[in-house]
Amino acid sequence: MNAGSARKGKIFVDWLRNTRGATWVAPWSTRSRPNAPISVPIGWEELDRLKSGDQYHVSDVATLLAKRTKDPWAGMLGSKQRLTHSMTAKPED
Repeated sequence: MNAGSARKGKIFVDWLRNTRGATWVAPWSTRSRPNAPISVPIGWEELDRLKSGDQYHVSDVATLLAKRTKDPWAGMLGSKQRLTHSMTAKPED
């Protein structure tokens, strides 16, 4: 089984990004990969059509922006959520 098939239908959270000093890729910025893929903000309804993390490239930006009817992250900063102790506790061995 390849890594792609093991990930199908799942959303993975990179928990290593939740530490002081961790870096992230800003929306609409190029990523450090061949062919200059870009980090694109997408809405939940677009997730099924996403084929890979490097699907969009610099040459796609104008087309993507022209098709965009709303900001998929518009309400993100207003969404207040907290991780509870039970969510972050290590499982008992």
